[in-house]
Amino acid sequence: MIGALMALAIAILGVSVWFWPVPDTQEYILGEAILFAFCIPMAWLVWWALPNRDFFTCTYYPIRFNRKTRQVYVFRDKRDGGILTMPWDEGFFHIGQGLRDKRLLDLRCHVLDGETVKDTFVTGMYYLQKEQVQQLWEFVRRYMDEDIDSLGKVEIWTSPAPTLKNCRIMVGITFGGLSGLGAILWPLAAPVILTRWLVLRTCKVPVWPAEIEAACRIEPNDPHHLPEPEYIGQFAVEREMAKTSHKTAA
Repeated sequence: MIGALMALAIAILGVSVWFWPVPDTQEYILGEAILFAFCIPMAWLVWWALPNRDFFTCTYYPIRFNRKTRQVYVFRDKRDGGILTMPWDEGFFHIGQGLRDKRLLDLRCHVLDGETVKDTFVTGMYYLQKEQVQQLWEFVRRYMDEDIDSLGKVEIWTSPAPTLKNCRIMVGITFGGLSGLGAILWPLAAPVILTRWLVLRTCKVPVWPAEIEAACRIEPNDPHHLPEPEYIGQFAVEREMAKTSHKTAA
């Protein structure tokens, strides 16, 4: 993200310098030519990054597990094949591993046609421990195959809202915390937070087709409908604040 924005700035600078009126000297013309040539790969990077990676896509890509219809709905861009609908019993779930960073693990699913893998998608986010992926899988499996009460008490922790506050929290998690001694990382974290927020502002919130919304409609007053936090970790923060307030009052 930051690289694309820097490349865009360099490309604009190079084009503006090329057309800016300057002394017609051999040295200056040579310098302009070198700068303009350097801007060509930078402009290509912008062209490649803006429509194909982070910019102008979706703020997040949800997956719906429907225990009633026994279907799994995967939201994807049209360029990636569009929305995928998979019968629950036809998915092969396993622990996936990052291609570049082998430490990153995720809950991955192959869509099978016999022994042929037709498609693949990832559920949730990446983790650093195998046990975390197994816990996510157990949650999904129980939800789809067992009585819903077997899930126990569940709370939604994350929030996909494209707000500046959520960007700050996510980058803070990536940097290992930005309070205490971690505050010295703010000069590095601040541009990342701002860039993440700017990128999300170019993206749109995913909208499911009407037929999937109808199939996954939540009944009014559903006792199992979980409230969604306005920001990442909202409920945990509110609990800690309530504890602090109770201790202070006591």
